[in-house]
Parts: sequence; C-alpha cells; structure tokens
Amino acid sequence: MEGVQQIEYETLLTAVASLSAQVKALQAQNEELLELGRLSAKRYVSAKELSEYTSIPLKTVYRLTDEDVIPSCEVDGRIIYDLRKVEAWIEALHVLQAQ
Repeated sequence: MEGVQQIEYETLLTAVASLSAQVKALQAQNEELLELGRLSAKRYVSAKELSEYTSIPLKTVYRLTDEDVIPSCEVDGRIIYDLRKVEAWIEALHVLQAQ
C-alpha cells in the first residue's frame, strides 16, 4: 500500500508543478492583455505605443510616418497617432489585399 501512496504523491507533485507553470503562463498573458487594454483605452498614442498595440516594428512605424503612409499628426513637434484612424487604415489594407 505504501508504494501506491508514493506513486499517488509523485503524481500529485507532477500535477501541481504543471498547474503552477500554467498559472505563471496565464499571469504573463494577463499582464499583456492589461497593457493592450490600457493602450486601447487611449485614443492618441506615441509611435512606441502604436508599435506595441499593432505589433508593427517601431522602425517600420517611423518609416511609414516619414512616407506619409500611416495616419499621424504633429502636435507641438511631437508625432501622435489616432488609433481609430490607424485601425481604419489597417482594415482598408485588409480589404485591398483581399481583392
């Protein structure tokens, strides 16, 4: 009987370790979602925030801004992005690519 209890104990330890790893992964995902939620609650964002929000590399955001491809505006010498306009621009790209 003692051998069976040892196996059950080891099985439980393995299950607990697996659950602990899953909880850590979920906590990391939750932090990412909270950050995205914080960004999406804002209407105007910086280039860095836009890069985080869209997963477009920051260098690409700067290049598209310089080429007047991505919607942006300058306020007091600072470039900002209206998330609504950027999302509409991305949707328009999807439509054009689907054709």
